Amino acid sequence: MSKRQGKSGGTSASTIDIDPKTAAVFKRKNYHILNRLGAGAFGTVYKAERINQPSELTAVKVLELTQMSANYRAKFLPRELQALIETKHENIVDVFDIIRANQRIYIFMEFMGGGDIAGYVRKNNGISMKLACIWFLQITNGLQHLHEQLLMCHRDIKLDNMLLNDQNIAKLSDFGFARQSFDSNTNRVLMSTTFCGTLPYYCPQLLQKVPYDPFKADVWAMGVSFFIMLENRFPFHFKDKPLMLQEMTDYPKFIRSRFSGNTPNEARRLLEMMMNPNEKERLSVGDVQHNRWLHRTGSTQSFRYQISKMDKVIPKVHAEEEEEEELVDPMTVLREQCTTEHCQSLKDKYEACNDRVNSRSATTESCFEEIVDFLHCVDHCVAPKLFSKLV
Repeated sequence: MSKRQGKSGGTSASTIDIDPKTAAVFKRKNYHILNRLGAGAFGTVYKAERINQPSELTAVKVLELTQMSANYRAKFLPRELQALIETKHENIVDVFDIIRANQRIYIFMEFMGGGDIAGYVRKNNGISMKLACIWFLQITNGLQHLHEQLLMCHRDIKLDNMLLNDQNIAKLSDFGFARQSFDSNTNRVLMSTTFCGTLPYYCPQLLQKVPYDPFKADVWAMGVSFFIMLENRFPFHFKDKPLMLQEMTDYPKFIRSRFSGNTPNEARRLLEMMMNPNEKERLSVGDVQHNRWLHRTGSTQSFRYQISKMDKVIPKVHAEEEEEEELVDPMTVLREQCTTEHCQSLKDKYEACNDRVNSRSATTESCFEEIVDFLHCVDHCVAPKLFSKLV
């Protein structure tokens, strides 16, 4: 779960309240929950350990069912749980157990002690070409498994969802918007009409709210992620959506104007092909994974040596003494700082929508626009604060 998302009620303290019955289940399964790591839209992530193996740390994502809209519980949560159960890959965060108890879902997963790549970029004011290619190849490897083996798309690719373990191996996480998007019977991609994800990583089709190929949307977001790794800024000015769309479609002139002199021509060509506004001409994840320059620059021939060297020089992004300073609660930003009439109107509409759905006086479909608009409000009000050092 990304710490950029909103904060839930009930699990905001540094420790978590667990009822005796749930505590007994955890004891039987040898889990012990420790301190909080970060807050999320519908829950919180905690550090945990296996009691019979104290040296083995895990993380537990605690989802608050009461904080979710009926639409999310019915549509997105089952997909996320399905993705977590099915995805087993060296570059995807591993899940050990999923336990439902007392209006909560506890997801015990691999502990990623190195933080996320977004935090590394912010903390180090950028990233080296070699390291960017290594991590980008690792994440692309995980995404290719998701796309080609599971026929599933992620739909929220961003640097915040690319986590690092203690050996600084990059792994893909957070499958809240994941879904199977390919019909094997017809051999066709299932176009998506759910406009989800994170605004700075949107492809043009998402901005235009037209049906889009979710696999190609993932590739676009990977392109944005790689651009940030190399250039230490976003490729498009996302605070102004009409301008952002204009920049995207002024292709390839605008994207070429955004490269610095330090970016090699091979990297520029790769990024241009990943961020082609025509999704039919955009690269697939397989095309990206087999790019010769990328493999040559992020060569794995001396990979273990590189990782051992990196472990000595990369600061731990989530070092405990710095955690409280690093954590940002977007929902608090919305409630306390987004006081404009427009923001308040969107929040009121969103809450009223949930009330109508819960009382069954409306369907989630009839309220979908309110939900999407509210998420856009989160993007516009919160993302600039969190990404101010990157733009």
